[in-house]
Amino acid sequence: MKKEKIGFTFHWLDLIKSVGMILLATGVGNIFWEVGLSEANITMVYILAVLIISVITTHQIYSMIFSLVSVVVFNYFFTLPRFTLHAYDKDYPITFVIMFLAAFLSGSLAERLKKLALENEKNAREKAEAAMLAEKEQLR
Repeated sequence: MKKEKIGFTFHWLDLIKSVGMILLATGVGNIFWEVGLSEANITMVYILAVLIISVITTHQIYSMIFSLVSVVVFNYFFTLPRFTLHAYDKDYPITFVIMFLAAFLSGSLAERLKKLALENEKNAREKAEAAMLAEKEQLR
């Protein structure tokens, strides 16, 4: 099911993939927390999740939205006090901003690379078609 909204086509499958990646990142983050790895490692898991979201979805809006979602989920599950949206450490706001920016930028870069790869594929196909047409013309 597709629905036109805000200049892009909404895809339920992209939403499901995105939510799934955040859930997976949260599960991995929880394992990291339990074995005593630092919060920096957990933030990297969320940044990786947003990067993967930008690659596996059809529009950049998903990585933009889930950059913000990843910061909120990280705050809820992995900052003290846990399971609240409060952050008592004075360093957390900076961590959240940097995490959001890193996730957003990496997602944007992945989106650009995906578009560039599609353009290169299209150009290669056009060149192959032109070469076939030229060969057909020569044979005539």
